[in-house]
Amino acid sequence: MRARILLSACVGIATVVAGVPVVIIVGLTIATQILQRNQPAGTRAEIGWDLIGLAHDYPVISILIPLALFAGGFFFAFRHLSRTLIQK
Repeated sequence: MRARILLSACVGIATVVAGVPVVIIVGLTIATQILQRNQPAGTRAEIGWDLIGLAHDYPVISILIPLALFAGGFFFAFRHLSRTLIQK
């Protein structure tokens, strides 16, 4: 039981490490597309990103996304490990 929990926690941490950069890249890509569509035609503007500022402006999202990624990785790993140990 302890081994399942430890392995599941490791999978959850790996999910967070792999998932957070993907979420940031996808989020910035979507935000860039939305902001470019809202720009009036014929004007030129630059978009600057302050990731620390975004994290401070939306602290709940900054906590919930990694927490959800960890919970999902932990849940699926624990479920998978429980099934494989029951079948043996």
